[in-house]
Amino acid sequence: MGSQKSPLNEENLMNILADAAHWTEEQTVEKLHGTLPSPPAEEGVQVARFVLGSFLPHLQIEESFSLLDATLPALGSFFDGFVQECEQGAKDSEDLPSRLLQQCVLITESCELMVQFLMQAENVLVKNVNNLPKVVLHVINGSLKHCRDSGTIYGDQQERVSEPLNLLFRQTVDLSTHFSGLLPKLVFDTYDDINILIDVCEQLPVTASCMSQLSEVRACVVVWRAYVSFIQQYHTHLITELDISLPIASLIKEISDGLLMMTGFSVQNKKMNDQDLKITQRIIKMTSFCMKIVISLCEKFKGYLHPAHRDLGKLLVLLYRFFPENLILQKFPDGVKTDMERQVAIGVEPLLSHLRDDVDFVKVVIDLGDEETEKTEEIGDWGSYLLLLIALSFPLSPAITLHFEALIDRTFQAIQKSHASLSYPCKVAGVMCGGKPQTNVTLYEHVLTRLCSTVAVLESESFEALEQLLIKWLLCGQTWPALMAADIWCFVARYGTSELCKHHCLVLSEILPRAPLHSHQQLVLTSLLKRLISKLSPADKVDFLSHLSSGSIERGDEVSLSCAVKENCKADQTKDIRKNLLNSCSQTIKAIVSKNASEDNVFDLLVKLEHIFPSLADFPLTDDEDAAAFAECIQDLAQLWARFPMEYIGCSAVDLLASGLLMTSSSALNHYSNDQLLQIISFCKESASQASPVFGVSICLLVAAAGQCSLLATSSSEVANVLDCISDGLHKVLQSKNPFVYQCALDAFVAFGKHSVHENVLPSCLQKCEETLQGKVTKYLQQEVHSLSPGMSVCNLLQHQNVICCMDKTALSQL
Repeated sequence: MGSQKSPLNEENLMNILADAAHWTEEQTVEKLHGTLPSPPAEEGVQVARFVLGSFLPHLQIEESFSLLDATLPALGSFFDGFVQECEQGAKDSEDLPSRLLQQCVLITESCELMVQFLMQAENVLVKNVNNLPKVVLHVINGSLKHCRDSGTIYGDQQERVSEPLNLLFRQTVDLSTHFSGLLPKLVFDTYDDINILIDVCEQLPVTASCMSQLSEVRACVVVWRAYVSFIQQYHTHLITELDISLPIASLIKEISDGLLMMTGFSVQNKKMNDQDLKITQRIIKMTSFCMKIVISLCEKFKGYLHPAHRDLGKLLVLLYRFFPENLILQKFPDGVKTDMERQVAIGVEPLLSHLRDDVDFVKVVIDLGDEETEKTEEIGDWGSYLLLLIALSFPLSPAITLHFEALIDRTFQAIQKSHASLSYPCKVAGVMCGGKPQTNVTLYEHVLTRLCSTVAVLESESFEALEQLLIKWLLCGQTWPALMAADIWCFVARYGTSELCKHHCLVLSEILPRAPLHSHQQLVLTSLLKRLISKLSPADKVDFLSHLSSGSIERGDEVSLSCAVKENCKADQTKDIRKNLLNSCSQTIKAIVSKNASEDNVFDLLVKLEHIFPSLADFPLTDDEDAAAFAECIQDLAQLWARFPMEYIGCSAVDLLASGLLMTSSSALNHYSNDQLLQIISFCKESASQASPVFGVSICLLVAAAGQCSLLATSSSEVANVLDCISDGLHKVLQSKNPFVYQCALDAFVAFGKHSVHENVLPSCLQKCEETLQGKVTKYLQQEVHSLSPGMSVCNLLQHQNVICCMDKTALSQL
């Protein structure tokens, strides 16, 4: 055997080395693989670990670049192979995953040796180690993701690999910390190394996010700090190249997860257990830290934040939701609320300062509440969204002015949907006024004050759009936005000219007749018109009233006339209006009693009469002519009662007509004679048992009004008959099974007893009631809680009442 020649003897080897000295780089790559066999991956990792640990410390920095460039790509390739093989055979083999994880640990150790070696230098040009940032971050993120997903990858086998898995995690955390320390020493050529620079900026947020998901908060903070420092150093070159929405999205998720975790803690009487309180304080600190980074990124990339606008808008909504004054923090200890205010809420305004001038951001915030898209579920709290819109609208900026109409319209929509937030009695910081200390105000006052501040600085060309929006939401039929529109309108009238206010009054008087009677729109318009009239100068008030009195009756605008009530106008100013109303009432009643009146005409006329007659009854009758005309109207109204078909009571149409007539009569009881009053109340007494709920409620209102009737304050046989009828009628409506009628009857019972001087009416009514009903009324008068029968909950009671109401409604529809 010793005489046999080896295939590769010394002479051949020397010839190969001599030739290799003249190979080009391409020839080296082509021939080396065939000349020297490639070692297995596991052997390659062990060799690399040995070489780096044994020889790297003895080299100069400049002498190590070739070794690093040769080692890093191989380690990255080996790592991918190990992880892929580990995931594929995780549940099939017992020993393979542990062995492969140990190889991954060796790779992270190798990377750690290279990073620590380079940290000795003051600066390292990236062109000399261009593979280092990419490979090291790839190994770090790959290891962290594998640890994060280990429960899914290994399933029941996870306990078998817990030791190498924990070792890999700890080694990776150390590597990420040291690499973060190396970053400031890496010098990037902003032209040649731009791709490496972008890759580092994209991978670092992934590293921090994985750290956070694995509850490694300290390392997460270290990585984010390194990232911010790195961005500040190179942001002028990255501002047009980097997608900043990725790190911002990671930071926002960190903030969102932490704040939402707080809501799951048990809090009783503003007290938390020590463990939950410590976690809450850590969450607040981490949220504050992330907010500072978000603000810094928004400052550095101002004008290039478009991809992150939606996430930033949702972040602001979330932060407003966790304001100390908001409902969600009311249960927490005062110390937690103080920390949230000083560390988290304080960052909202600096963040907005970088976004308020961004036209695209304003548009995105407006679109967050768009009902036509499928994204409205992102607005979990419309009250918080409303606060964002208000904060965005003032101070006024060119971006706000460009989208002013859409922003105000969306604000009113948010007001409409923020019923719960506006109804909750929470307080938010107000504004300083007249040198007085700042006080807390309701959310409605807060929103109104800032909207008025915006309106106060508007250019004149924007008022046309504003008036159109105010009219739109004034007539929307929803209480909160309509009230807000009315208050803003009054603000404009108060600080504008009287001429402008008169113009608004005329516009409203044109709109009011077109509003359905007894509608929400009519109620709001009537209230606003009364408020605006009071702000007119004496000359403009006379001018406005003369306009109404001259033209309103011809148009049938009695509703507009009745709005000019005596509180706002002197008696002599309303003289013409009173005459017009009296004439209108007289013509209306005569039209009802005429033989040519149809069923529809009768109903419309009664509804019209029901609205204007109470206003007419409140006007001071200053001359004999007015008094005579009004007495004639009362006489005509009494004739209507004499002709009313009592036998048809119970029919829904007839009950509606009777209710309208009863509402009209209730406002003028002091003007009837005893005989007329007895006729009306007798009608109610005889009809109460068969009447519908609508007519039953009208009877209750009549009884309540009768308590203040001056005719019933005297003592006579005629008055005694009227009082007996009232007692009998009230007894019948108290027996109603409809819960609303029953409640109205109780209120009428109290109202009559509060004002009437006749003390025997109510006891007489109670004596006619059953013992059970007597007990209910007594408890109501004593403000005692109604006791439920055994086995019946409040929910059962409500369901029972609902069934009764539905039965009554069905019975009425069948008549």
